[in-house]
Amino acid sequence: MLHLVINPSAGGGRAARAIPALQNLVAARKLETTLHLTQAAGDALLLAQQLPMLEPIIVVGGDGTLHEVIRGALDGQDRTERVIGVIPLGTGDDFARGTGIPLQNLDAALNIIERGRTKWFDAARIGDRSFLNGFGAGFDAQVARTVKNTPKALPGSLRYLLAIFQELSALEPRQAKIFADGQLVYENAALLVAIMNLKGYGGGLQMNPNFNGLDGLLEIIIAGQFSKLGTLGILPKLAQGKHLGHPQVQVVQAKHIRLEWADVMPAHVDGEMLEPNRVFEVQVLPQAISIFVP
Repeated sequence: MLHLVINPSAGGGRAARAIPALQNLVAARKLETTLHLTQAAGDALLLAQQLPMLEPIIVVGGDGTLHEVIRGALDGQDRTERVIGVIPLGTGDDFARGTGIPLQNLDAALNIIERGRTKWFDAARIGDRSFLNGFGAGFDAQVARTVKNTPKALPGSLRYLLAIFQELSALEPRQAKIFADGQLVYENAALLVAIMNLKGYGGGLQMNPNFNGLDGLLEIIIAGQFSKLGTLGILPKLAQGKHLGHPQVQVVQAKHIRLEWADVMPAHVDGEMLEPNRVFEVQVLPQAISIFVP
């Protein structure tokens, strides 16, 4: 039995519009499935906690729905036997982009699931919340917060870029200390700090282009002191994954990261906002979850 967890609002309603075609494709393939339509935030998380463990969950939606399913599947554990599949119909679909799952292509995504090839991925945890793609704090999180208020009908990358320009007017890098596996690795002003497990977020921004996701390590991407003009200059490089050679960008690998800001700062995981805080601690969960891949 495959459990299709569908967020009808994903992709500005794209997922809802795809349901009839998805049902026809599933029937043609004679796949045994049950459809679960989410109605509110948290529904996908609860389904991942409650559905039978040995029956795969297929996320039909975007990174937000996938994030909820990952949280529910791990549910405070370091590892789960739950298998996850993805039919990407969201606005960003960063997990699918990074792993080669075709976007907005029901037939191709079902081919991957039906083929049955899975791969174990690392995950990460902050507090009691598990996540898959990455964590961001500082300017990046301010942008993510603004993205939530932009029209979801726009492409994910465009929503992200519009939010960036809106937040530039109040740009002010804050002092940060970063500890990697107990060692102080950075103490200075920082535009943003991203702690990445996979490739990116923000609808295609390649924060961590050299990601592994299977090595038991997280990458800390530290963007130091950038002016408004410098921030504008680094944006195209972020989109292309070519920012790592910049002298103000530093990358450190670690299993456990402690980030201390001088002030309370906004933060997000996989684009979902966290409570603003001054201190954040993130740890890797090696080989935590199995996902259908091409």
